[in-house]
Amino acid sequence: MPNYLGNNLKPHRSGKRIEENNAGFRKWVWEPALGFAALAALISLAIASPQQREDNEVSIEELPNSVREVIALQEAEAELENFETLDGFQTELFSWEPNIVNPVRLEVAPNGDVFVVESYRWDLPWMRNFPDREAQRIDFLSESLEVAQSRLRPSGIWSESGELRSNRSERIKLLRDLDQDGIADTGFNFAEGFSGSIDGIGGAVVFYGNEIWFAHSPQIWNLRDTDNDGTADQRRSILFGASGRLSGSGDSMISAMAIGPDQRLYFGVNDRGIDINAIRSVNNAPPHIDLTRTGGIFSCELDGSDWKIVAWGLRAPGDLFFNETGDLFVSDTIINIPDSSTANDSSQSGARIYLVTPGADFGWRTGYAEPAPIRNSSAWMSERSAFLSNAPADFRSQPILRNEKSITGITLIPKNSAFNVNTEQDSSSLVWAEVNESKSTGSIRRSILARKGAGYSLNISDTLLQPITATDVILDWKGGILLADWIGGTNAPYKGRIFRIKSTNTNTSEGPAGLDKFLNRRPELNKADWLSWLTHPDFRIRSMASKAIAERGPEWLPELESILNASSLTGSEEKPFQTLEAVRALAQIASKYPRAADSLINNARHPEPLTRAAIATALGLVDSKESIDALLRGIQDPDPGVRRRSVEALGKLHAKEAIRPILDRVRTIDGQDPVLRQAFVYALGAIGAEQELLDESRNQSPSVRLVATLALQRIQGSLAVSFLWDENSRVAAEASRAVYSDPDREAFERLADRIATPMDSSQLAYRTLWAHHRLGDPIRARALAFFAANPNAAENLRLEALTI
Repeated sequence: MPNYLGNNLKPHRSGKRIEENNAGFRKWVWEPALGFAALAALISLAIASPQQREDNEVSIEELPNSVREVIALQEAEAELENFETLDGFQTELFSWEPNIVNPVRLEVAPNGDVFVVESYRWDLPWMRNFPDREAQRIDFLSESLEVAQSRLRPSGIWSESGELRSNRSERIKLLRDLDQDGIADTGFNFAEGFSGSIDGIGGAVVFYGNEIWFAHSPQIWNLRDTDNDGTADQRRSILFGASGRLSGSGDSMISAMAIGPDQRLYFGVNDRGIDINAIRSVNNAPPHIDLTRTGGIFSCELDGSDWKIVAWGLRAPGDLFFNETGDLFVSDTIINIPDSSTANDSSQSGARIYLVTPGADFGWRTGYAEPAPIRNSSAWMSERSAFLSNAPADFRSQPILRNEKSITGITLIPKNSAFNVNTEQDSSSLVWAEVNESKSTGSIRRSILARKGAGYSLNISDTLLQPITATDVILDWKGGILLADWIGGTNAPYKGRIFRIKSTNTNTSEGPAGLDKFLNRRPELNKADWLSWLTHPDFRIRSMASKAIAERGPEWLPELESILNASSLTGSEEKPFQTLEAVRALAQIASKYPRAADSLINNARHPEPLTRAAIATALGLVDSKESIDALLRGIQDPDPGVRRRSVEALGKLHAKEAIRPILDRVRTIDGQDPVLRQAFVYALGAIGAEQELLDESRNQSPSVRLVATLALQRIQGSLAVSFLWDENSRVAAEASRAVYSDPDREAFERLADRIATPMDSSQLAYRTLWAHHRLGDPIRARALAFFAANPNAAENLRLEALTI
């Protein structure tokens, strides 16, 4: 029996504990009535496995908090001793259960407040698994929460288990380290009461401008603590419908959220899709893509208005982040099983990290990995293109990383941080958490995000910490990284710890220089003081300063234009990010005061590629002839990143005059670059170049025909029917995807007719065969039987025909 007295009561630095709602501090004192024998028995019981305890015995969450804290501290110290931390860093304990339990997400405010999303609903019915196959079928085939409930209630399935969802609430915990010694000593229940019968598991949380945004499917909440007592006294739902089904399939339906450089809220929804009743509220929603059956990335204003779709075809977005140049990235959890496996074989999750370009379709649809009858309702499962081991490298948008383990959180590292491993101006460092689900272990990895052509590459560098099954990782404001650790996850409920990784280099900054001064800024600060913040080495302070300057409006135009003009003459090597922030501030001002765009247009040929790319993005918000002319010149820019941003901006402006220049550019080597190709596809689809794209069906360039096919899919999938017989197998395959995504029966008949000619692409073949199923008449059944009897056809396709 360990000694639970003396120094063992203290963590690595002190023996503090959290008091709820700031009621004061309490020393480590045992309840005398317990007695040492009773205490030993309780501890032995608490650390026993569930199989060792009888049903009528007490569970760990029923123990007194004082006992639970002792047990938790001992276990946390044992975990600390087991950590392998990279040389130059150390790991410390910040908080532990019962002060925090079941942590799934973290957020850190500039003043040091730590917000923790605690899940109390993960094991309720429908949160992870369906009660039975019939319930699964009903939920999947329903496209809205209302329909799913109405279909399930008569069967009794929902009334018996689904209503239990209202028994527990998710919670946001607020932790504070008042004496700044690195250990949380005060805690508050910042917000709870998230327990609706259709509500899912708690997801992402974001702090911005003294407000909190909390994703709890099917909605996103805005929370405010107006009297600074540690509890949100104002809350409102700003967006509803970010879930189309009742089952969360084991994960939060909205696990990824971030504030963009355009001051909009970005969030990722998993493949349960969005409620069909919400689709009419989504701007730019592609009419041919069923958003109730795929995951996607959306954005909205901070008040929930102007809901837009950014990209789709994701399975389970795990985390979102923007880099210093304003590009968006997402980690997506996917199925990772060998090529020889079937959907019913045991599998684990892998992950990809993507650069998110506007209008990207990453290829996943609900039902890929589900057993019959779900997976046999389409060709998606047969194609298996979203499996980690089976996806082409350039499937619509190139992944910058394929990982055999799940990625649970990513944080971008400032250049002045001890965690940054790169000194190049156009590269950033990332720290991310990965979990090997099959072995219930994981690590914290550090890597380099470097520019590569029009996109990026992620070069794995080293492991910061292992082993740990972290559920989130985030950069704090003191020069460290916080990790949320559920320890055993759902196998060990009501447990949780937060650790901090710090540099052991005493010369390393303890956080952003001047942070306190910036947070306590006074109105009397002059413009020179404000503009100096745009040169700060920490991108978070630069972003906050840029936003504050933009809010002051046109009075700042002379100073911002001076920064941009001066850097255009001398280059931006010395202060590259000051120029970028000046461009972003000008873009925000130009959205209300068009004259601010003049400086952007005049500097569109800036000597620095990063600045030219930022200006191109900004001009995508300025609908004028001068802006379009500058962007048309940008299509010919020598830097591929500038070309990509210019093409995307022309798409946002729906510039018809850009159709021919874009198609001409596709004929060059740019047509082979998957990132640039996606930009061409997005722009041509957004502009609506229907006739021009159809005219390219006989173009000699396969790249042009491929882009035309993909762009037609963005307009109306059935239009791509003329490309079904293309001599290039990739073009024909993409045409089949386009037609298959559109319910047009005449186009489906043309796709089914493709069965009579050789099919070099498995993607084309699967959709051709399944088109017969959708048409569903005796003629099509005979055609399938004839195909299955053809000894010259591939065996797997003959079996597929028999299955259909």
